[in-house]
Amino acid sequence: MVKREIEATQLMRKPDSSYMHTMSIPADRISAMSLINRPSGSLSWSQAGNVALRLWGDDRITDSVVESSCDTSWLELGRKRPMPHESHAAVAGYFYYFGLYYGGLCISQLSEAQRSLYQHHLADRIVKRQEKDGS
Repeated sequence: MVKREIEATQLMRKPDSSYMHTMSIPADRISAMSLINRPSGSLSWSQAGNVALRLWGDDRITDSVVESSCDTSWLELGRKRPMPHESHAAVAGYFYYFGLYYGGLCISQLSEAQRSLYQHHLADRIVKRQEKDGS
């Protein structure tokens, strides 16, 4: 089962290290370039795919690929929007939370020297968005 899941995740990975939101097998090439499947739209699940494949030993997921998954700025565009997928690149509000979580997992995969910058950036982003009630 794990082998099939790794293969499915690899099939959804595009050459630019972004991942398809959904796809049919064989690969759904028609929707591959839709906004939600481009790097800015797919960031939160691209992070998840990159971390998963790296943990399962895929040597294509280099530090450079992981670093590209650490920038969560695109996800801000969908945060607190009342309608899902109305933001740029079809980003939905809940992508923001996935992105923070998986962005943290991506950061954990970097060397200690590389981690510092991204940890501070992510912490700053979270603290600035905290509501008065603590949420």
